[in-house]
Amino acid sequence: MSRVIFLDIDGVLNGHQWCHTKRGPRILPGPAGILDILLERSQPKVVLISSWRRWLHDGHMTLKGFERLLLSHGVHATIRDALPARDAKLSHAKDRTLKIRQWLDFFRPQAYVVLDDLPLEVDHLIRPNPAVGLAPPHITEAMKMFEGQENP
Repeated sequence: MSRVIFLDIDGVLNGHQWCHTKRGPRILPGPAGILDILLERSQPKVVLISSWRRWLHDGHMTLKGFERLLLSHGVHATIRDALPARDAKLSHAKDRTLKIRQWLDFFRPQAYVVLDDLPLEVDHLIRPNPAVGLAPPHITEAMKMFEGQENP
């Protein structure tokens, strides 16, 4: 496995607006389009780090089903894995940091980027503004991160 994107959803593919409505979780077209361009250019596998992964852990969805969910929003992703369920004793940020590091130690991808609005303690982190999600400059930033790891 050469390239991996660790993908959060809330604050990355939406602007957290849905949290303040009764409409439920949303993926916005703008950030979804930015992610799709990044996926097309970098050809990574995706590892879900979002709290949305609970749908997988609860048996409500499969990895292929999550791929279809993203595809219904124009995102052509190959989902490789999802982090294990969240440890409720840890904050979201600490839990994700720990689990991403464990995943990296076990699978050792050639290059990776983490897309999350939380202040994770990991390398190659891109933190979109959680009010708007991914934006065009994040494509360039991620591509430089991938290339920098592959051509030290």
